[in-house]
Amino acid sequence: MPNRYIAVLLSGLLLIGLSACSTTLKHPEAASTARDECVVLLHGLWRNNLAMWPLEEALLAQGYTVVNLDYPSTSMPIPDLAEQYLAPAVEQCDDAVDGPTHLVSHSMGGILVRWYLQTEALHSEARVVMLSPPNQGNELAIHFRDWPLFDLFVGQAARQLSTDELGILGQLQPLRSPTGIIGGQRTRGWFSLGLLPEPNDGTVSVDSMRLPEMRDFLLVDESHVSIRGSALVHEQVIHFLSKGQFKPG
Repeated sequence: MPNRYIAVLLSGLLLIGLSACSTTLKHPEAASTARDECVVLLHGLWRNNLAMWPLEEALLAQGYTVVNLDYPSTSMPIPDLAEQYLAPAVEQCDDAVDGPTHLVSHSMGGILVRWYLQTEALHSEARVVMLSPPNQGNELAIHFRDWPLFDLFVGQAARQLSTDELGILGQLQPLRSPTGIIGGQRTRGWFSLGLLPEPNDGTVSVDSMRLPEMRDFLLVDESHVSIRGSALVHEQVIHFLSKGQFKPG
């Protein structure tokens, strides 16, 4: 096995070893700015909810109640993750507010959202925002999934990120809730190994991020990792949750 591929797998093992964080519901500190709305945040593969902490803080500052979901992304298939983790998180949000529960995801978290919404409906005023989701499949997952150690390093969920018979993306119907997608176009580092079509964010190609039913799409100069911490991205997420579209310019 080439050394560069071994490096990819070792990096994955280090990320999987990150300590897990508990899922908590948080209310905005200032009651005067509080909204009667809640947001469920979903991190991506190999991560925990610390990855979404900067966005959580931005949402709380704007008056949203937040559930920053922590789920074992490498331990079970996407349908099980959606049923056992996302569904209770949405219920937790729904119980905390009378208004809408919005869903905001990063990377593979967006596929959990799509699977969940195949059978569940959100509040009529709820909105969905996805950051760099592999909606049309992930070329890296498809390339590496036949390796003997694939499941050990990235789990069953990553194996499902394709539109062929081995994946679940081809089973998903269009989303009914207004959906905005923000994608990065900054390729950094060696992780993609030249396997991704241009443009890409280093992990997901821009073409793979799109959905035919999306209401709005925005490209930013961020990588797959840095997009979660971008103040500009946080501002655009909040604008979409409020207005149903991204802020022009």
